Amino acid sequence: MSLRVIDGGGDGSEARALAPGAPPSPGPCPNDLAQHLQHGEVLVWWNEKRRVQFGLAGITLGAAAIALLMVTGFAPTFWSQPIADLWRPVLALLSPTLVVLVREWTARTALMVTDNAIIEVPLRGGPRRLALPRILSVKRDWLRGGLRVDGPNTTVRVPTSLMEESGKAVRSRRGGRIRISDDVSDPLRWLS
Repeated sequence: MSLRVIDGGGDGSEARALAPGAPPSPGPCPNDLAQHLQHGEVLVWWNEKRRVQFGLAGITLGAAAIALLMVTGFAPTFWSQPIADLWRPVLALLSPTLVVLVREWTARTALMVTDNAIIEVPLRGGPRRLALPRILSVKRDWLRGGLRVDGPNTTVRVPTSLMEESGKAVRSRRGGRIRISDDVSDPLRWLS
């Protein structure tokens, strides 16, 4: 009898499903997130938005550049005015890009869905926990993009890039033992 090495599970960084019916998580839960779990709480899904996505900012910047080119075509003397007068209209054209970048910056967060709660762990600030049975409403988050999941005393924000997977994870728990009230205001159908 001889021992031989077999190809194992990899380096631990591959996606894995943590619960039946839940979408795959990007890998094992990092310790800085796992410390927010309560004793005996079962992790169903986790993911995080750490990077700023520049796609929408690029689109708004491109639109501002096109507007400035059109201004140049229709009023070539626009650029000959003093800088003190020029910066206001240029800033007005670039302001949507700045708003998009600030929105992306503030939306950076990590989310965990457990067997009975949604936990948001922002990069700055304290974690927020909302028990699944205590969800009162799910609304569009106009300030940060994504969703606002409101409870009696807590609001959890779900970034746009995590909306679909987190919704699947919550629905997988809803089909199990967690019962969410039918009185929940969910016009976006995130819970169903």
